[in-house]
Order: sequence, then structure tokens, then C-alpha cells
Amino acid sequence: MQKILQKISSLYAVVDIESSGGKKGEEKIIEIAIYLFDGTSIVDQFISLVNPEKKIDPYVCKLTGISDKMVQTAPKFHQIAKRVYQLIQGHILVGHGVDFDYRMIHQEFGSLGLDLSLDTLDTLSYAQRVLLNEPSYSLGKLCKNLGIPLLERHRASGDAKATVQLLDLLLEKDSEKKYYNPTTSKDLERENFKGILEEIPSKMGIAYFMDEKTEILYIDFGGNLKNLCRKNLQSLSKNKQELQQKTKKIVCKTTENTAVNYLRAMEEIQKHRPMYNLTSKKGNHLFGLYLSEDKKSLQTQVVDKTALKQGISFEKKKNATDFLKKFIQFLEKKQAENPDQSLSLETEFLNICNYPLPNALLIGKGRNKEEKAFIEIQDNRLIGFGYFDLHSQILSAEKRKQRMILSQENATLKSEVLRYIFINQPKIQAL
Repeated sequence: MQKILQKISSLYAVVDIESSGGKKGEEKIIEIAIYLFDGTSIVDQFISLVNPEKKIDPYVCKLTGISDKMVQTAPKFHQIAKRVYQLIQGHILVGHGVDFDYRMIHQEFGSLGLDLSLDTLDTLSYAQRVLLNEPSYSLGKLCKNLGIPLLERHRASGDAKATVQLLDLLLEKDSEKKYYNPTTSKDLERENFKGILEEIPSKMGIAYFMDEKTEILYIDFGGNLKNLCRKNLQSLSKNKQELQQKTKKIVCKTTENTAVNYLRAMEEIQKHRPMYNLTSKKGNHLFGLYLSEDKKSLQTQVVDKTALKQGISFEKKKNATDFLKKFIQFLEKKQAENPDQSLSLETEFLNICNYPLPNALLIGKGRNKEEKAFIEIQDNRLIGFGYFDLHSQILSAEKRKQRMILSQENATLKSEVLRYIFINQPKIQAL
């Protein structure tokens, strides 16, 4: 009985929306389905095509099967707004990736002069917390793996009904509501997050989280800035929630060079020492790839600082195992090209654990297509990095000095550069 009472303490307006497509902020609803779920059964529902009063994007037509002709005689949103409002107001709006559904509803009601404010629950992030180690959390694949019927995929009614069953399963598994964490309307109204992710590119680079005084709170970096910023803004950890409360602005700097991105991020963190980086393990190398004692095999293990001269370190164990696979493929290819040559694992591995030349420039991709980046090695030590225009010359030491950002080499930075050399194969120019 207690379990049932917990489940029916809220009414859930489970929604799915199909839109016309097009530029963000200009899309219109073309189909909506809402199932009012009390935690045990569906108590009300509304399903309707909607006339968007504009052409539907051809991609959407192909994906959903909804054509311009189908919606031509459908009601316009203002004609169904009252019914939609009755079903969702005062209830928790639930969807799989509910941010989109909420935005579309908020947008449509906003065009009618109503600033709608709702609490939401995203079954995608809820499933990630409750159902660990699923291969995918997309609605289609989750339903397939969990045995939930999903009829009429990419149609509002089919997707919404499947989301009801997924929600029911999640509430059953999370009976103590340990992972139950609806986003309140207060959270959704926080102006500092509205539109932030829209402006962030899905490119490699560095993200600077800033407060209202533009002081840097946290520096993050990676291969996809939009994804890593979204992760930081949605994290439930105590430190990240504090960061979310203080963040008013995110500034991003992009690049196309993995090694330079890492070097620049480490230099920036050391320079600014942001308070939330002090407790973060981001950038720390915890695992290494080393020769075994008999020199006949390679091993991934926790970083052994006494063995760094004979190995390469990585931030995550997966990075180490992925690198090992690439190294094995490299050996196999080299052996196939030289069948009469006997390769030495020790020699080949130690070759990639050292710079190719004692004095060299490593030249590769820059921050954009109009420039290149360089990393300079002197006396077998990393001394710095910089950028130059495609049409410029950087051969002289004076010009390099003008453009260079100095680095203090350590085992972690060297490992990043060595990995970059092996995987990305930049141009190596002797000095």
C-alpha cells in the first residue's frame, strides 16, 4: 500500500511531440499526444495532429510519415490549447528527452501570450540513473531491450505510450525514489542556462564556466564542447550543482588539435586555478601502458611513477586499452609489410615512448582551417606550443618565440604529446 501511495502522489502528463522541423525557435507542433498517468494507470489522454500553418520539413515527413496534406484540415494549436493546458497544468510533464517537448509547448503557449511554467521529468536521464549499463538509452533501443511495445515509432501516440510504460517500470524499480529527481519550474526558469547550450559548438575545445563577475569557476575540455557542457549542467553531484548555481556564462575556445587542446587546458588551469578544478580529477593520468618485466608483453595498470620512462600514461583505462589496440594493429601492419623482418616489441614500444627527434617541430591542425598548430621539442623536452597562419613561415626561432605559449613538461604532458604523435601523425620538422 505504501508503495502505491508513493506512486500516486503525483500525476504525470506524459507527452510526445512531433514538430515541423526547421530553424530552432521557428518550429511548430504537427502532432501531440498526452497521457495523464497516476502512477498505476492512464486516467486521461489527448492525441491530435496539429496544423502548423507552414510547410513540414521533408526530413520530418520521411521520419514520421506526417505530410502537409495530413495536417491541412487538422486543428491549429490555439484551437486545442485549452485541452492541452487542462492536461498538463499542475502536473509533472514527462518525456523522453523532455527538454524538447517542454520547449515546444512553452513556445506555442508563448505565442498565445501565456508564459507556461511546469515541473518536468526526463525518462532518458532517469533511466540512466536507474538502469545501469544499458547499451543505449534511446527510446527505441531501451524499449526493445526491456520488452516494452513500441508501435508507430516517431509518431506522438506510439512514443508517448511507450514512455508511459518506461516511466512505470522506472518508478517500480526506484520505489524508494532514490534517483527520482524532477526538474522544478524554478530550475527551468534560470536565465543563465536558457540558450547557453544552443550557442556552444559540438567541436573540440576548452570551456570556461564563469560567474556574474566573469571570474573563472571551472575549466573543462574535450572532443565535444556541447556534450561536456551539457554533462556539467545536468550533473547531480554536489560540486557540480554548486557550479551550476554560480555559473552565469560559458565561454568556449575551439581547436582541431587534440594535443594542443590538452596542453592549453592544462596551462589555463595552472594559470587561473579555478576553485572547482581543485577538487576535479579532470586531466589527471591514472592509468599507464607499460612493458612487462620480461619485455614480451604490454600491460595496462595504475600509473607507476617509477616506470614512466618505459610507458605512456592515460586519463582513463579505456584510453589505455584503445591505444594498445591501435599499437597492436600498427605492429601487425608493419610485420605484414616486412614479412622477413623480426620485430622487437620492446624496441617498437620504446620508440613511441620517446620523441622522434631531440629537436623538432610537430605541425598539425590548428584552431580552424586557416591555420596550423605547432609543438616544439628542444633537447628531448616539450617547451611550448603555438599557432601560425597557413601562409606564414615559422622557421625562425624568433618568430616561434613570438607565437609560443610556454609549457613546463611533465610525464602527463609528454604522454599526451606522444599519443598525439602516434595517432595523429603530425608533420615532423627537424630543428
